[in-house]
This record gives sequence, structure tokens and C-alpha cells, in this order.
Amino acid sequence: MDTELGTLHLSVDDDDDIFSTKSMDSNKPIDPPKSSTATKEYGQPMQEDLTPYGTRRPEEGAMERSVNTVTLVGRVGNDPLMRGSKERPVTVFSLATNTSWKSQGAAAGEEWSHRTDWHNIAVFKAGLRDTAYNYVTKGARLYVNGRIMYGEVTDRAGIRRHTTTIAVDDLIFLSSKK
Repeated sequence: MDTELGTLHLSVDDDDDIFSTKSMDSNKPIDPPKSSTATKEYGQPMQEDLTPYGTRRPEEGAMERSVNTVTLVGRVGNDPLMRGSKERPVTVFSLATNTSWKSQGAAAGEEWSHRTDWHNIAVFKAGLRDTAYNYVTKGARLYVNGRIMYGEVTDRAGIRRHTTTIAVDDLIFLSSKK
């Protein structure tokens, strides 16, 4: 590790080339990689993917597992709408969740603060999508389990806006509308 620059050097050689030209097992020279690669153990090239938003799937073997789960309990803000195309329909609606906390410095029983967060909900699964469209109503209390999806849309004025949507995997009706 280079303490001045804060970078990790990929080669133990002091050459200008960042790739070692000798195998760690012996003094046999190895071929340097032909593309933008980093050196793996024993001088074998490893492809580097430095894009922050892309995901690279391995050519072989199991893919690393990850978790993207959201659970919400709240009230529906509007009657569901069917959007998308005939080939790829989607049911969308909003869901409100509430948070309450005691304000700093408040004495016992005094000064509570409240916040309501609005979530964009999208139901893609065929059976669940139709159930949500037909039975979810404004004001109904729902349990929603799904995953976060980030996206970007361009509005009519040509301004790009970032979106956050919950893609529903499971939906439970807790009560009818208030």
C-alpha cells in the first residue's frame, strides 16, 4: 500500500508496468494481460469492472447472493391505476407510512413529532397485480413486502428525475378503507 497516495499496487516489481512479468511460483515469465485487467494470485489475469451501477455476472459458477427486501405497513393513498402496455401491465398506487418520535428536550408526555413518508408501489406479478387492481382501495391498510427499484424518468419539461419504487412480492390486506 502506498501511504502517500492511498493506492494499492498490483505488482511487487518496481517497473512502470503494473503487471508482474514473473510467476510467483518460479522465475518463469508469464504473458501480461491483453486488456484492462488486474493481476490475481499467481499472475493470472482478472477482469476488473469499475462501473458503480453495472453488475457483472460470472461466466461460470454460482452468482454471489444479496438481499434487497422492504417491508411496509401503511395506508393506501390513492386507488390503484393500471399502467404499462398490454404485454407488460403494472398496477401502481401510493402507500403512506408514519413515524413518531419524542422531540429532543421535551419533558415526559410533551411535544411529539410526526412524519409521513409516501412510497410508490408497483405490482408486476400477474395474479397479484390483478388482485391489487380490483381490491385495493384508497385508505385501506396494507402489509407490503417487496424490493426497492431505482429508476430515472424525464418529465415533460425535459428534466431527468430519479425515482424509487417498491416492487411488490407479497401483499396482505389488514383492513378495509377507513
